[in-house]
Amino acid sequence: MAIIKKERYLTTGEFARLTGVTKHTLFHYDAIGLLCPEVKLDNGYRYYSFSQLDIFQIIYSLKELNMPLQEIKAYVDGRTPESLLKLFERENLIIEERMQKLRQMQRWMKEKADCIQSGISAPLEVISVRHEEKRYMVLSGIESSDEMGWSIEIGNFLDYCEEHGIRSPYGIGFRQNRADIMSGTYDSYRTLYQLLSAKPKKVAYEVRPEGDYVTAYHKGRWQDIGAAYRRIVRYAEENRMELSEYFYEDYLFDGLTVQREEDYLTKIICRVHPA
Repeated sequence: MAIIKKERYLTTGEFARLTGVTKHTLFHYDAIGLLCPEVKLDNGYRYYSFSQLDIFQIIYSLKELNMPLQEIKAYVDGRTPESLLKLFERENLIIEERMQKLRQMQRWMKEKADCIQSGISAPLEVISVRHEEKRYMVLSGIESSDEMGWSIEIGNFLDYCEEHGIRSPYGIGFRQNRADIMSGTYDSYRTLYQLLSAKPKKVAYEVRPEGDYVTAYHKGRWQDIGAAYRRIVRYAEENRMELSEYFYEDYLFDGLTVQREEDYLTKIICRVHPA
């Protein structure tokens, strides 16, 4: 039996504790030839050298980058300063891409939280004039006149947005023409949109301008939204306000936020000018 100076080596258990993995993980790495104990005695005892801690750190770091174990093994088996530099350059690009996606997700979550908070504190029975910041809208026309057709067109629009990396904290919004609203038609939906605070890239968009907008809220199903529109029109007439060409329906609470359609919350706005 070989004699070793145990103070120069680590047992499997000691190596596992220092690296924060289980012994089963080390057994697996040994089985696939990724990280084998430097010493294997006839009695089955396994010992790792202290220098193998550095190798494990490389393995751990690459694994954190979701690199497959076989690719990690190929690097470890033929590692050189040049190959490590090339590997780091490649992985750095991947990290930057992931960080960008995480930043986008963080931005979306903050905007979604702001949207939800505005819905929670919304004065549902009050109509008022509020100042709105400039927003960007990615729009799509609606050709269908029935709910089934709408569902298909909305699905196609969401696919388009997903393909182009467009994600809004709001649900799908709808734009209605003033002429339809003034004539008492509240379901002539011809345009839908995604509302964005930042200018989208590589897609067509329109600007919803900064300005003063008469604002009302509708809680419930879209089929019952007419009452809110009638209140807006009456408010504008009583206060001698001229309504602009379009009304916008921004969903504050949708299926992502609440369980029942009766609890959906829609913010309806229309830009106004003194008559």
